[in-house]
Amino acid sequence: ALAITSQPQDCTVANGEKASTTVVAQGQGLSYQWYVKNKTATRFSKSSVTKNTYSVTMSDKVDGRQLYCIVTDDKGNTVQTRTATMVKDPNAIDYTLPQVEPITQKVLVVNYDPVFEKVDGKHWHELQSGWNDPHGLVEEFQSDMNESSHGYITYQITEWIDVEAMPEGIDGFTYDLDEYYETLQRAINETNGAYWTYSGWEDHGFNYDYEGLLDKYDICRRVNDGEIDEVWVFTGPLHGNTLYETRMVGRNAYWCNSPGLERDCRRFVVYGFNYERGVAEMIHDAGHRMESILHEIFGWADYSKDYEDYTDWEKFSAYDLVSPGHAGVGLVHFGPNSAFDYDWGNQNTVMSYCDDWLNYPNLTGVQRAVNCTEWDGDQRKFIKWWFYHIPVKAGTNPENGKYYNWWLYFTLED
Repeated sequence: ALAITSQPQDCTVANGEKASTTVVAQGQGLSYQWYVKNKTATRFSKSSVTKNTYSVTMSDKVDGRQLYCIVTDDKGNTVQTRTATMVKDPNAIDYTLPQVEPITQKVLVVNYDPVFEKVDGKHWHELQSGWNDPHGLVEEFQSDMNESSHGYITYQITEWIDVEAMPEGIDGFTYDLDEYYETLQRAINETNGAYWTYSGWEDHGFNYDYEGLLDKYDICRRVNDGEIDEVWVFTGPLHGNTLYETRMVGRNAYWCNSPGLERDCRRFVVYGFNYERGVAEMIHDAGHRMESILHEIFGWADYSKDYEDYTDWEKFSAYDLVSPGHAGVGLVHFGPNSAFDYDWGNQNTVMSYCDDWLNYPNLTGVQRAVNCTEWDGDQRKFIKWWFYHIPVKAGTNPENGKYYNWWLYFTLED
């Protein structure tokens, strides 16, 4: 029979922290619908939350919010929970961020998406079900990065170039369109659909012609003139001339998840995106960009030394596996509780300083229990959660000259 076994509880948290409450019920085919009433409202209204847990970031608007859940089983029976209240803790640290001046990054998109005439004029990204429209990917990536940076980064697409050809390699190799399509069909037929495992693909390694890209579109001059801040290159898969996920170009360019490319211009980053993949992989690339840059700024992380000797970046990026009892926010491949690479779904709970980083540089040493329920065990949600904790405060550390806003380093404004 349908029944509530655990009622949602009241919640008191600091401003800017995650407030959540959960209902546990027994029954078959359960569905959930939450209803909320802010303290200035006169009645409850239906919310968009249809899971058994209701979560929201505490703010002045949320403070005093009342909520209850109606649980329905597969026979249409319903039961209503008690009403819980979410309250801002007036005595806790305020984790909301001071205002910093937002920045707009001007982007050149170079989209390799030729038309395959022999396939009813389909574009490259349309050849397989599940491949993505690059325009949609761009919109979602822009939104994710803006949200994850607390609104600090906004992207402006200053030019979108559709290239009616396959990417060319530094050795001159490029697939003919008919040859590529025929190889794709053979690969699908001979691997039972697992075309990426086919041994007959041309593979010239990281062979994409970056120099040709820069020269053809006069990119370095445009960067120096302030017309462009970064370049996003889109391709399909398995074209034989692999791009790096990110590559830094410019004077004194350094490792950014790939070797730097020295050119006489202001430093900028070229992304290599693949519309066979999704937004999760795009923000994954951005995460590695952030990691590489912060390694350069603070020095490569060494978690084997005493925790008291950690740099701020080491404290932020520490995870329990390498720094037991001192997990911070982790790295792109390792959440605070991860046991191995890409272990975003680990349900093991560890103590983490993650929320303390929302108060940076005034770290308090406060920890709390964390596991994959923070990001629903999902790659994209984890990396957004990870980015959300990157410091974005105004000011400079007087001891070492480092910015409190680490997004300045990400955007190469340093």
